[in-house]
Amino acid sequence: MTACKLAKEKKVDAIVTAPISKFAFQKAKIKFPGHTELLAEYFGVKNYAMMFVSKKMKAGLITIHIPIKEIS
Repeated sequence: MTACKLAKEKKVDAIVTAPISKFAFQKAKIKFPGHTELLAEYFGVKNYAMMFVSKKMKAGLITIHIPIKEIS
């Protein structure tokens, strides 16, 4: 939560996250499917996106946490 606190205080410009275990989130009864939604609620944001960044490319996802078979 230190990163979130620093971001709220505008002491950092971004937070970088690492992969999480969705199974562990469920087991711990965390009500979010991933940290994207958890961070959105923490910061009171309604319009958000998940983004991946590497040296070769940047990708913003159109959908998150939806099974491929449910995407038309």
